[in-house]
Amino acid sequence: MYRGFQKGLEVIHERYLRDQELAIIENYVRTFAVRVQAHNLLKEQEERLLALTLREFAKTESAILEQYRQTCMRDLKLVLAMIANVVITDDQVGFTDSLLWIQNIMRSVKKEAYAAKGYRNLQSAIATCLPPECVSVIEPYLNQAIAMVSLPV
Repeated sequence: MYRGFQKGLEVIHERYLRDQELAIIENYVRTFAVRVQAHNLLKEQEERLLALTLREFAKTESAILEQYRQTCMRDLKLVLAMIANVVITDDQVGFTDSLLWIQNIMRSVKKEAYAAKGYRNLQSAIATCLPPECVSVIEPYLNQAIAMVSLPV
């Protein structure tokens, strides 16, 4: 369930929603059709997006990709699914928790720079393959993923 509605339902019996709370919900409702389209396109275009991402990654990191291809694909699929789901649910807390988990794994194996590069390549693939209105609802979450794995230790 959309987190904004959940928050609203928690206090609805106590008071009216504030203008700012209503604005958040209105924006979500206004962009819902695009969010559904973005979710569905990410799911439908997953293989194409992965192929473009890995092709671009291989141009500069062929040795890493040769050694870790399956792991890279698995991780990129996970991030795509996470983004597709947060586009619909707008569950920032759950998304951030999942990104922290990924961040910790990347740091433990000392591959955060490669993850950031892969996510930027994914961002480029998404911008190439999806309509601009879908990219606009996906991009903030992808930027967050890039930022999380790029944070200094």
